[in-house]
Amino acid sequence: MMPNAQCLRTRFWLLALCLTSPLSGCLEPDRDPHPDQVLTKRVALFKQFSHAMEPLNDMRNGRKPFDRARFQADLQTLDDLSDQPWRYFPLDGNYPPTRALPAIWTVPEDFQKAKDDFTGKLDQLRLTAKTGSEADVFAALDRVSESCKACHRNFRR
Repeated sequence: MMPNAQCLRTRFWLLALCLTSPLSGCLEPDRDPHPDQVLTKRVALFKQFSHAMEPLNDMRNGRKPFDRARFQADLQTLDDLSDQPWRYFPLDGNYPPTRALPAIWTVPEDFQKAKDDFTGKLDQLRLTAKTGSEADVFAALDRVSESCKACHRNFRR
C-alpha cells in the first residue's frame, strides 16, 4: 500500500525538523567541558598550524613558484605558533572529546621528545630557508612535516 501525499509530506517535515532541531544532539559537535577550554584552544592552534603550512606546501608541491622572501614570511607565521599549543596539554587535559592519546600524560618524556624534535626541525628549516637551495629548503620542510606526522601517529587517535 502506497502512503498518501499527506502522509509523505508529514514524514518529510518531521525529518526536516529532526535534522535542523537543536534538540537533535546526534548532529551537534561535542562541546569542550573543561572550564579553561584547553581542548578547544589546542585544536584551534593546530588548525592554525595547518593553515600556516598550506602556503609552504603550495610552493613545495609546485602549486606556487618558490619565492624565498614569501616562504620566509609564511614560515614566520608557523614559527610564531610553534610554542603555543603545548600549554594546552595540562595534567587534566585528557578528556572527551579529545583525540589525544593518554601517552601524552602517561609518558610525558616521549611527548617532550616529539615537541623537541618538531622545534629542532623547524629551527633547521628556518636556517635553511635563509640561504639553502630550493631543494634543501623543501627537504627541510619535509622533515618538519614528518615530525608532525610522527607526533600524530604516536599521540593522536
